[in-house]
Amino acid sequence: MWLGSQYPDPQADSLGFMLAKYYTRFLLRSTEEEYADEYSGVVELNHDNGRLLDPSEIEALLADNFQREIDDVELLNWSRLH
Repeated sequence: MWLGSQYPDPQADSLGFMLAKYYTRFLLRSTEEEYADEYSGVVELNHDNGRLLDPSEIEALLADNFQREIDDVELLNWSRLH
């Protein structure tokens, strides 16, 4: 679970931020080059409701959450749930 959803900013609602849910599917590479685990599920983020995240930002968030390098994450699919 992403830290931003575990500890939401109490001022987020007053600044136009809200909890948004996304379906995501990504690869998390192992320390062994030829291996990767595939994950899928719902990710919740606190961010500006009108702002679209680009794939590199999403990969960075996932890498940070798993305490891995950004190069270890490959985004396969990302779509907002309504």
